Amino acid sequence: MHPRIALITGANSGIGFGIAQHLACRHSDTTPFRIVLACRSKTKAECARDALVSRCFAGREKQGQDVIQILLIDMGSIESVMNACKEFKSRFQYLNYLFCNAGTMNATGANLCNAAYLLFTNPLHLARTGGGGAVLTQRPNATSIDGLGDTFHTNVFGHYIMVRELERLLAIANRTTQVPARVIWVSSLTASSEFLHPDDIQALHHNSKYESSKRLMDVLSMHLSRSWVGKDMYSFITDPGVTMTSIVDGLLPKWMLVFAYYAMRFLGTGATVSAVDGAYAAVHVALTDQPEAFNPNVKYGSWTSPFGSTSVVERKLEKVSPRDEGALLQLEKLRSKLCR
Repeated sequence: MHPRIALITGANSGIGFGIAQHLACRHSDTTPFRIVLACRSKTKAECARDALVSRCFAGREKQGQDVIQILLIDMGSIESVMNACKEFKSRFQYLNYLFCNAGTMNATGANLCNAAYLLFTNPLHLARTGGGGAVLTQRPNATSIDGLGDTFHTNVFGHYIMVRELERLLAIANRTTQVPARVIWVSSLTASSEFLHPDDIQALHHNSKYESSKRLMDVLSMHLSRSWVGKDMYSFITDPGVTMTSIVDGLLPKWMLVFAYYAMRFLGTGATVSAVDGAYAAVHVALTDQPEAFNPNVKYGSWTSPFGSTSVVERKLEKVSPRDEGALLQLEKLRSKLCR
């Protein structure tokens, strides 16, 4: 039986690690997986693999080392992404699941007064938008090794290159395994069309770089869905809900973050808190037997009740506007220019 092959970017921690854990613990003789941890650091990738083997393959460590593999990649470097895709194609003949998860915010600080005010006056707004820029500040003019906006490059552009480079392997997955291929984008509740500008898709000239990148991700996924109709390939958008991940490490004391996240959960925001619960929606969309039943114009989110039960909720996406279409056009022009 051919294994289902899953490639997860940013898999050494956070939501990526949560996705890998869900899949690894589902591995069996009847549903075999090959789980590829795509990480920038070899040391962190190996630590993540060891942790997954320990949790999901106790007494079967050798099998676990074979199931869980490593691919080194820096999503903020065109050369690294291209080389990693080349290596992946030399190691694998098809790809069932591509989880576009790796991301950065480049946050530099937090306004504690605004955070506390929103937590108790409008927790839903805080959970869904991160305060709309009133809480977290993002580093201005941060660029990648290629001179692109760093948040844009890591969150969207590197993944878009990956999708195009691995598209042929996605296209043949269903013929090989009878499991249609899926590209699953880990977006955010903060994504909004107000932050995406076609004349500045890298968000070099405004503060909402993270929110802009996540909206572009949403628009890109909807575009891919339309272009892949009838090709046994699907693109879906998910979000982890309100989750504690390393993306905001160091901005607030750990105890304060824990208090804030659980307070939001008990106030009915659906805060998932843990990365494993945050990964729930992405894994649910990946493993469904009928991907055609899912709506590509909906964002599937992880949601946890005040009592700790996690489920999937549907969040309707904003319609694609002419501005969004213009941003997509600029994205493809940039890829064509830089990836020859």
